[in-house]
Amino acid sequence: MQTAEIIKQLTVEGTEKNVKETRLIVKHSIGKVIRQGDIYIHMVNAGHPVGKQINEKQLVDGTSLGARHVLQGDAVIYETAYRPSWLNTKMFLGKAFDVKGRAVITHPEHAHVEFGAGFAGRCVVSHQIDIRTLQKVSD
Repeated sequence: MQTAEIIKQLTVEGTEKNVKETRLIVKHSIGKVIRQGDIYIHMVNAGHPVGKQINEKQLVDGTSLGARHVLQGDAVIYETAYRPSWLNTKMFLGKAFDVKGRAVITHPEHAHVEFGAGFAGRCVVSHQIDIRTLQKVSD
């Protein structure tokens, strides 16, 4: 089987699997962390500093299947944020986002993360690292 065929098959299987799997988050709790594959979503206070607003929906840079953490719905995404005080300095920071209403982070290989209608708040994304190499892990 060719690499492209394998990736296509994984995408289809992952999408079919995750249609039924969704983690529903209904309350913003500062300090709470949610994992979706190789990213961590940290809930921070509303005044936590962020970069400038951007118009893309993908939370992880890259074009690979593993980078397909996509935020859809009533949310605003910002460039790389500032590190929450509890986050280890070796962790790679990603984008930040504000959830204004119902929104969902989709991924073809992982359970979706849905922010319910009652959720409102700011989140910062960090990336899992390989502790041996201190490099960012990719799905």
